[in-house]
Amino acid sequence: MQRLERLAKGSLPPKNLETLKRVFDQVVRGACLDFDESRRDRLAKRLIFLFQSGLINPAQLEKIAMLWELTDDQLAKPATVYKTKQPV
Repeated sequence: MQRLERLAKGSLPPKNLETLKRVFDQVVRGACLDFDESRRDRLAKRLIFLFQSGLINPAQLEKIAMLWELTDDQLAKPATVYKTKQPV
């Protein structure tokens, strides 16, 4: 929760930070991706942004965050990963 507290800069009460922490943990566990420190910070910032924008439903936050992370992961892969074999 320290990451979320630090990045929220006091703009969210503890109850809301607890909600975001649960969502954060679910996304990190559920995405099965490599989450280095910068990626964890980016995810936390995105969750804080969504929450401050009025999206407070944990299930919706989790789905959006999961899609963002999976999409970012796909965009980071080289284009050759997606090429299919040409018919002979």
